[in-house]
Amino acid sequence: MAGLAPRDHEIKPLFTISADRPASGQGVAAAARTEDSWFLVTPRTEGMAAQAASQHTWDRVHEVRRHFAASGRKVLAAEPDLEQVWLSDPTNGNRPAMAARDAERTKPDDQLGSPYAPGPRPNWHVDEDFSQLGAARREVGTSPSGIKIVHLDTGYDPKHKACPAHIVHEEEKNFVDGSRPDNAEDETPTSGVLLNRGHGTGTIGILAGPEAKGLLDTASGESLNGEVLGGAPMMKIVPVRIADRVFHFGTSTVAQGIVR
Repeated sequence: MAGLAPRDHEIKPLFTISADRPASGQGVAAAARTEDSWFLVTPRTEGMAAQAASQHTWDRVHEVRRHFAASGRKVLAAEPDLEQVWLSDPTNGNRPAMAARDAERTKPDDQLGSPYAPGPRPNWHVDEDFSQLGAARREVGTSPSGIKIVHLDTGYDPKHKACPAHIVHEEEKNFVDGSRPDNAEDETPTSGVLLNRGHGTGTIGILAGPEAKGLLDTASGESLNGEVLGGAPMMKIVPVRIADRVFHFGTSTVAQGIVR
């Protein structure tokens, strides 16, 4: 397949999936099992194609699709591998003001004041008036579950006190850092605006965090000891790192994370 890439482009296999499609001439009742492969086609950074892609993204997609069709390859769908980036326009004259505003918003909620007021008590989100997760846990019990949940985010911190008890380490995936594809630990940048270090650690803790030990609520100062931090701490959790920060991810890593 690599030899079929357009000139000045690189091609990387992402994954292959199976699908049932109606067999030719058999009507809708009959189906044939087929396999579809996904590839990431990237213009070389030093070439003219990279410059064109940055200015005319969809034009490049159509051109690459036509290239594969002319080579005898059936292309079912093609789209840009767009990076979702906050504050994407460096020429925006309001950028300094926006950066200052958003830096303020990334402070812990207890520092923001109204309307980000603290909840009625520590771990309030599991109560009857909110998510009712506490009642759900009492109903199903706390024994380890056979259910497995895949968590797509920025990764997780295995040393954090909110880290779930049942991480399936042998199935971790990292689609951001090719040097450690089977390690989803969070190594998000530690400085700059809107980097949200630990976003994956925060959401994985809300999902399946264990019973708190030695923790205090930052807003009230009350002890969290005995509180179960996550909604489903008995579940098996598979961390999959698809981004290096909460607002910066590509279409291809999301697709890889879902298919994994």
